[in-house]
Amino acid sequence: MDEKLFSGEKNPTPFWDYRRMRTEFNISNQPSFICKYGKGSLFQKSLIQPQYCVPFPEFSLDAILATPLFTSDQEELSLIFSNSSYNPIPVQIIFANSDGLESSFQMRNLVYRKSLNRFFVEGFSSDNQYKFYSVDLKKISVNVLDLK
Repeated sequence: MDEKLFSGEKNPTPFWDYRRMRTEFNISNQPSFICKYGKGSLFQKSLIQPQYCVPFPEFSLDAILATPLFTSDQEELSLIFSNSSYNPIPVQIIFANSDGLESSFQMRNLVYRKSLNRFFVEGFSSDNQYKFYSVDLKKISVNVLDLK
């Protein structure tokens, strides 16, 4: 084996695992619905379909998992927050490490992987870099900005 490959300090968590990071959701309005989210095959446009939405309970892991969206046998669910007109609500994610260094990006959707029993946030940074990180919904602080 190549010594260079296995030498040096080991990181106990993968680069995509942000469950231990301080995490904030800055959301522009209080969501009315949480919806299953998919891409339309015709125009490759993001679609929110009312039949795949349920009233948004609250920002808590247990409340979100208790919604009827999680009764299916789907291995992976992509979720999005929407207003009463079924338009997506922008969410800015901010992560801070133990040194206080922050990074942020615009969340496109919240992904739940059943086999891992874990949530991920997916989106793009300001320089259009794709981001996909594991998060702990129990530790997230939420700021509803109510911009009107």
